[in-house]
Amino acid sequence: MNLKKTLLDILTYRRPHGSKGEQAFIKKYMDRFEAIEFESEIVGFRFDNLKESKNKILWSCHIDTVHNPKNDDVIQQIFVDSKNNTVFIDEKNSDCLGADDGAGIALMLSMIENDVHGCYLFHRGEELGRIGSSLIAQNMENYLSTFTHAIAFDRRGTDSVITHQSSNRCCSDLFADQIALLLKGSFKKDSTGSFTDTFSYLSLIPECTNISIGYDLEHTPKESLNLDHVLLLDKTICSIDWAGLDLVNDRDPSQIDNYYDGEWWNKNHFYLNDPSFYDLESMNINDRYHYLKSLNKTDLVNLIEDLLYFYDGAKHLE
Repeated sequence: MNLKKTLLDILTYRRPHGSKGEQAFIKKYMDRFEAIEFESEIVGFRFDNLKESKNKILWSCHIDTVHNPKNDDVIQQIFVDSKNNTVFIDEKNSDCLGADDGAGIALMLSMIENDVHGCYLFHRGEELGRIGSSLIAQNMENYLSTFTHAIAFDRRGTDSVITHQSSNRCCSDLFADQIALLLKGSFKKDSTGSFTDTFSYLSLIPECTNISIGYDLEHTPKESLNLDHVLLLDKTICSIDWAGLDLVNDRDPSQIDNYYDGEWWNKNHFYLNDPSFYDLESMNINDRYHYLKSLNKTDLVNLIEDLLYFYDGAKHLE
Protein backbone atom coordinates (compact mmCIF):
# COMPACT_ATOMS: atom_id res chain seq x y z
CA MET A 1 0.00 0.00 0.00
CA ASN A 2 1.23 3.46 -0.92
CA LEU A 3 0.12 5.46 2.13
CA LYS A 4 0.39 8.88 0.49
CA LYS A 5 -1.56 7.79 -2.59
CA THR A 6 -4.26 6.13 -0.47
CA LEU A 7 -4.52 9.12 1.86
CA LEU A 8 -4.90 11.60 -0.99
CA ASP A 9 -7.58 9.41 -2.56
CA ILE A 10 -9.50 9.20 0.74
CA LEU A 11 -9.42 12.99 1.04
CA THR A 12 -11.18 13.38 -2.31
CA TYR A 13 -14.34 11.82 -0.80
CA ARG A 14 -16.90 14.12 0.84
CA ARG A 15 -18.08 11.90 3.71
CA PRO A 16 -20.82 13.53 5.84
CA HIS A 17 -22.75 10.88 7.77
CA GLY A 18 -25.29 9.05 5.61
CA SER A 19 -24.26 10.81 2.41
CA LYS A 20 -23.60 9.41 -1.07
CA GLY A 21 -19.95 10.25 -0.56
CA GLU A 22 -19.75 8.25 2.66
CA GLN A 23 -21.44 5.27 1.01
CA ALA A 24 -19.08 5.42 -1.98
CA PHE A 25 -16.12 5.55 0.40
CA ILE A 26 -17.46 2.59 2.41
CA LYS A 27 -17.90 0.53 -0.75
CA LYS A 28 -14.30 1.15 -1.79
CA TYR A 29 -12.49 0.94 1.56
CA MET A 30 -14.66 -0.67 4.26
CA ASP A 31 -16.57 -3.52 2.59
CA ARG A 32 -13.73 -5.99 3.26
CA PHE A 33 -14.13 -5.52 7.01
CA GLU A 34 -16.76 -6.85 9.43
CA ALA A 35 -19.74 -4.51 9.69
CA ILE A 36 -21.03 -3.82 13.22
CA GLU A 37 -24.79 -3.41 13.04
CA PHE A 38 -27.55 -2.58 15.53
CA GLU A 39 -31.24 -2.26 14.63
CA SER A 40 -30.49 -2.48 10.90
CA GLU A 41 -27.97 0.35 11.01
CA ILE A 42 -24.25 -0.16 10.46
CA VAL A 43 -22.41 1.85 13.13
CA GLY A 44 -18.84 0.86 12.34
CA PHE A 45 -16.43 -1.59 10.75
CA ARG A 46 -14.02 -3.93 12.55
CA PHE A 47 -10.84 -5.79 11.67
CA ASP A 48 -9.33 -8.03 14.34
CA ASN A 49 -5.57 -8.58 14.31
CA LEU A 50 -5.03 -9.26 18.01
CA LYS A 51 -1.97 -11.38 18.65
CA GLU A 52 -0.92 -13.27 21.78
CA SER A 53 -0.22 -10.48 24.24
CA LYS A 54 -1.26 -9.02 27.56
CA ASN A 55 -1.87 -5.77 25.66
CA LYS A 56 -5.30 -5.79 24.03
CA ILE A 57 -5.21 -2.61 21.96
CA LEU A 58 -8.20 -1.04 20.26
CA TRP A 59 -7.19 1.29 17.43
CA SER A 60 -9.84 3.91 16.61
CA CYS A 61 -10.79 6.43 13.91
CA HIS A 62 -14.01 7.68 12.30
CA ILE A 63 -15.06 7.77 8.66
CA ASP A 64 -17.48 10.74 8.60
CA THR A 65 -16.64 14.39 7.97
CA VAL A 66 -18.35 17.74 8.55
CA HIS A 67 -18.93 18.47 4.87
CA ASN A 68 -22.32 20.05 4.20
CA PRO A 69 -24.75 17.10 3.89
CA LYS A 70 -27.02 19.14 1.60
CA ASN A 71 -24.32 19.05 -1.07
CA ASP A 72 -24.67 15.75 -2.96
CA ASP A 73 -21.20 15.88 -4.51
CA VAL A 74 -19.28 12.69 -3.82
CA ILE A 75 -15.82 13.94 -4.83
CA GLN A 76 -13.91 17.15 -4.09
CA GLN A 77 -10.70 18.46 -5.56
CA ILE A 78 -7.68 18.61 -3.28
CA PHE A 79 -4.30 20.24 -3.71
CA VAL A 80 -0.77 19.48 -2.49
CA ASP A 81 1.76 22.18 -1.69
CA SER A 82 4.92 20.34 -2.74
CA LYS A 83 7.17 22.88 -1.03
CA ASN A 84 5.63 22.39 2.42
CA ASN A 85 4.17 18.93 1.71
CA THR A 86 0.73 19.95 2.94
CA VAL A 87 -2.73 19.14 1.56
CA PHE A 88 -5.50 21.72 1.28
CA ILE A 89 -8.66 22.62 -0.66
CA ASP A 90 -9.95 25.61 -2.59
CA GLU A 91 -11.78 27.53 0.13
CA LYS A 92 -14.31 28.86 -2.39
CA ASN A 93 -15.36 25.42 -3.65
CA SER A 94 -15.39 23.20 -0.55
CA ASP A 95 -16.17 23.47 3.14
CA CYS A 96 -13.44 21.27 4.68
CA LEU A 97 -10.61 18.96 3.70
CA GLY A 98 -11.74 15.96 5.75
CA ALA A 99 -8.29 15.07 7.10
CA ASP A 100 -10.32 14.89 10.30
CA ASP A 101 -10.44 11.96 10.11
CA GLY A 102 -9.19 10.86 6.70
CA ALA A 103 -5.62 10.82 7.98
CA GLY A 104 -6.66 8.49 10.81
CA ILE A 105 -8.34 6.13 8.36
CA ALA A 106 -5.26 5.99 6.13
CA LEU A 107 -2.97 5.32 9.09
CA MET A 108 -5.10 2.42 10.29
CA LEU A 109 -5.32 0.90 6.79
CA SER A 110 -1.53 1.04 6.59
CA MET A 111 -1.18 -0.54 10.04
CA ILE A 112 -3.48 -3.39 9.01
CA GLU A 113 -1.43 -4.01 5.87
CA ASN A 114 1.76 -3.99 7.97
CA ASP A 115 0.29 -6.60 10.35
CA VAL A 116 0.31 -4.33 13.42
CA HIS A 117 -1.15 -5.97 16.53
CA GLY A 118 -4.59 -4.83 17.66
CA CYS A 119 -8.27 -4.60 16.87
CA TYR A 120 -9.31 -1.82 14.47
CA LEU A 121 -12.62 0.06 14.72
CA PHE A 122 -13.67 2.48 11.98
CA HIS A 123 -16.59 4.36 13.55
CA ARG A 124 -19.52 6.07 11.84
CA GLY A 125 -21.18 9.27 13.01
CA GLU A 126 -18.46 10.66 15.28
CA GLU A 127 -19.07 14.19 14.06
CA LEU A 128 -22.77 13.91 14.96
CA GLY A 129 -22.14 13.15 18.64
CA ARG A 130 -20.29 9.80 18.47
CA ILE A 131 -23.28 7.87 17.10
CA GLY A 132 -21.30 4.72 16.30
CA SER A 133 -19.09 4.48 19.35
CA SER A 134 -21.96 5.35 21.71
CA LEU A 135 -24.06 2.47 20.35
CA ILE A 136 -21.08 0.12 20.41
CA ALA A 137 -20.43 1.04 24.05
CA GLN A 138 -24.09 0.45 24.95
CA ASN A 139 -24.37 -2.90 23.16
CA MET A 140 -20.87 -4.40 23.44
CA GLU A 141 -19.88 -3.59 27.02
CA ASN A 142 -18.49 -7.04 27.83
CA TYR A 143 -16.45 -7.13 24.62
CA LEU A 144 -14.97 -3.66 25.11
CA SER A 145 -14.10 -4.43 28.73
CA THR A 146 -11.60 -7.03 27.52
CA PHE A 147 -9.36 -4.30 26.08
CA THR A 148 -6.53 -2.71 28.04
CA HIS A 149 -5.85 0.27 25.76
CA ALA A 150 -7.80 2.33 23.21
CA ILE A 151 -5.80 4.63 20.95
CA ALA A 152 -7.57 7.01 18.57
CA PHE A 153 -6.05 8.83 15.59
CA ASP A 154 -8.22 11.95 15.58
CA ARG A 155 -6.38 14.96 17.01
CA ARG A 156 -5.21 18.19 15.42
CA GLY A 157 -1.55 19.22 15.44
CA THR A 158 1.60 17.17 15.59
CA ASP A 159 2.47 16.75 19.27
CA SER A 160 -0.52 15.70 21.42
CA VAL A 161 -1.03 12.54 23.43
CA ILE A 162 -4.37 13.33 25.05
CA THR A 163 -4.80 12.60 28.77
CA HIS A 164 -8.21 14.28 29.25
CA GLN A 165 -11.26 14.45 27.01
CA SER A 166 -13.88 17.08 27.87
CA SER A 167 -12.02 17.48 31.18
CA ASN A 168 -12.40 13.79 32.08
CA ARG A 169 -9.17 11.86 32.53
CA CYS A 170 -8.99 9.27 29.79
CA CYS A 171 -5.50 7.87 30.35
CA SER A 172 -2.81 8.00 32.99
CA ASP A 173 0.11 10.40 32.73
CA LEU A 174 2.42 7.39 32.84
CA PHE A 175 0.80 5.86 29.77
CA ALA A 176 0.78 9.19 27.91
CA ASP A 177 4.49 9.68 28.66
CA GLN A 178 5.22 6.15 27.45
CA ILE A 179 3.35 6.69 24.17
CA ALA A 180 5.04 10.05 23.63
CA LEU A 181 8.42 8.38 24.06
CA LEU A 182 7.51 5.56 21.67
CA LEU A 183 6.27 7.96 18.99
CA LYS A 184 9.37 10.17 19.31
CA GLY A 185 9.42 13.61 17.72
CA SER A 186 7.72 16.41 19.63
CA PHE A 187 4.93 14.31 21.17
CA LYS A 188 3.99 15.10 24.75
CA LYS A 189 1.00 14.61 27.04
CA ASP A 190 -1.83 17.08 26.53
CA SER A 191 -4.77 17.60 28.89
CA THR A 192 -6.87 19.84 26.59
CA GLY A 193 -8.74 17.26 24.51
CA SER A 194 -12.39 17.73 23.57
CA PHE A 195 -13.67 14.29 22.61
CA THR A 196 -13.46 11.55 20.04
CA ASP A 197 -14.82 7.99 19.88
CA THR A 198 -12.57 6.66 22.64
CA PHE A 199 -14.46 9.01 24.98
CA SER A 200 -17.38 6.56 24.69
CA TYR A 201 -15.18 3.85 26.20
CA LEU A 202 -13.79 5.66 29.27
CA SER A 203 -15.77 3.59 31.77
CA LEU A 204 -14.85 0.31 30.03
CA ILE A 205 -11.20 0.50 28.91
CA PRO A 206 -8.43 1.57 31.34
CA GLU A 207 -6.15 3.60 29.07
CA CYS A 208 -7.88 5.67 26.35
CA THR A 209 -6.08 8.37 24.39
CA ASN A 210 -6.06 10.37 21.16
CA ILE A 211 -2.98 11.08 19.03
CA SER A 212 -2.16 14.10 16.84
CA ILE A 213 -2.21 13.15 13.16
CA GLY A 214 -1.21 16.42 11.49
CA TYR A 215 -4.38 18.22 10.48
CA ASP A 216 -5.13 21.81 11.49
CA LEU A 217 -8.13 24.19 11.38
CA GLU A 218 -10.46 21.19 11.05
CA HIS A 219 -14.17 21.75 10.31
CA THR A 220 -13.30 24.83 8.22
CA PRO A 221 -12.40 25.58 4.57
CA LYS A 222 -8.91 26.46 5.83
CA GLU A 223 -8.24 22.91 7.04
CA SER A 224 -4.85 21.53 6.01
CA LEU A 225 -2.83 18.38 6.57
CA ASN A 226 0.89 17.97 7.23
CA LEU A 227 1.84 15.00 5.03
CA ASP A 228 5.33 14.69 6.50
CA HIS A 229 3.83 14.15 9.95
CA VAL A 230 1.45 11.44 8.76
CA LEU A 231 4.15 9.56 6.85
CA LEU A 232 6.63 9.70 9.74
CA LEU A 233 3.97 8.68 12.28
CA ASP A 234 3.02 5.71 10.10
CA LYS A 235 6.64 4.60 9.81
CA THR A 236 7.15 4.85 13.57
CA ILE A 237 3.94 3.05 14.56
CA CYS A 238 4.47 0.22 12.10
CA SER A 239 8.02 -0.35 13.40
CA ILE A 240 6.89 -0.94 17.01
CA ASP A 241 6.23 -4.41 18.42
CA TRP A 242 2.97 -3.48 20.17
CA ALA A 243 2.28 -7.05 21.26
CA GLY A 244 5.66 -7.40 22.95
CA LEU A 245 5.64 -4.11 24.84
CA ASP A 246 5.05 -3.78 28.55
CA LEU A 247 2.43 -1.06 28.15
CA VAL A 248 1.41 0.96 31.20
CA ASN A 249 -2.05 0.11 32.53
CA ASP A 250 -2.54 2.49 35.43
CA ARG A 251 -5.99 4.06 35.14
CA ASP A 252 -9.08 2.63 36.83
CA PRO A 253 -11.98 2.98 34.34
CA SER A 254 -14.54 2.74 37.14
CA GLN A 255 -13.28 6.03 38.58
CA ILE A 256 -14.27 9.16 36.64
CA ASP A 257 -11.66 11.84 37.29
CA ASN A 258 -13.05 15.20 36.19
CA TYR A 259 -10.64 18.06 36.81
CA TYR A 260 -12.71 21.00 35.58
CA ASP A 261 -12.40 24.26 37.44
CA GLY A 262 -12.76 27.88 36.43
CA GLU A 263 -9.02 28.49 36.23
CA TRP A 264 -8.48 25.51 33.93
CA TRP A 265 -11.43 26.55 31.76
CA ASN A 266 -10.07 30.05 31.16
CA LYS A 267 -6.56 28.78 30.56
CA ASN A 268 -7.47 26.07 28.05
CA HIS A 269 -10.21 26.90 25.57
CA PHE A 270 -11.32 24.09 23.34
CA TYR A 271 -14.27 23.24 21.15
CA LEU A 272 -17.45 22.59 23.06
CA ASN A 273 -18.44 19.35 21.33
CA ASP A 274 -20.74 17.98 24.02
CA PRO A 275 -23.15 20.36 25.75
CA SER A 276 -23.93 17.70 28.40
CA PHE A 277 -20.51 18.44 29.91
CA TYR A 278 -20.25 22.17 29.40
CA ASP A 279 -23.56 24.00 29.24
CA LEU A 280 -22.94 27.70 28.71
CA GLU A 281 -26.32 28.49 30.22
CA SER A 282 -25.28 26.91 33.53
CA MET A 283 -22.17 29.10 33.85
CA ASN A 284 -22.35 32.31 35.83
CA ILE A 285 -22.30 35.40 33.65
CA ASN A 286 -18.71 36.29 34.53
CA ASP A 287 -17.31 32.88 33.61
CA ARG A 288 -19.37 32.81 30.40
CA TYR A 289 -18.16 36.28 29.42
CA HIS A 290 -14.48 35.47 29.97
CA TYR A 291 -14.74 32.10 28.24
CA LEU A 292 -16.40 33.46 25.08
CA LYS A 293 -14.11 36.49 25.03
CA SER A 294 -11.06 34.20 25.12
CA LEU A 295 -12.06 32.48 21.86
CA ASN A 296 -10.66 33.67 18.57
CA LYS A 297 -12.80 33.79 15.42
CA THR A 298 -11.91 30.24 14.35
CA ASP A 299 -12.68 28.85 17.81
CA LEU A 300 -16.06 30.57 17.84
CA VAL A 301 -16.95 29.22 14.40
CA ASN A 302 -15.98 25.72 15.45
CA LEU A 303 -17.85 26.03 18.74
CA ILE A 304 -21.07 26.99 16.98
CA GLU A 305 -20.57 24.36 14.29
CA ASP A 306 -19.90 21.59 16.79
CA LEU A 307 -23.02 22.51 18.75
CA LEU A 308 -25.13 22.37 15.58
CA TYR A 309 -23.69 19.00 14.61
CA PHE A 310 -24.16 17.65 18.12
CA TYR A 311 -27.82 18.60 18.17
CA ASP A 312 -28.29 17.13 14.67
CA GLY A 313 -26.79 13.91 16.04
CA ALA A 314 -29.09 13.97 19.06
CA LYS A 315 -32.09 14.29 16.74
CA HIS A 316 -30.75 11.35 14.72
CA LEU A 317 -30.72 9.20 17.87
CA GLU A 318 -34.27 10.06 18.89
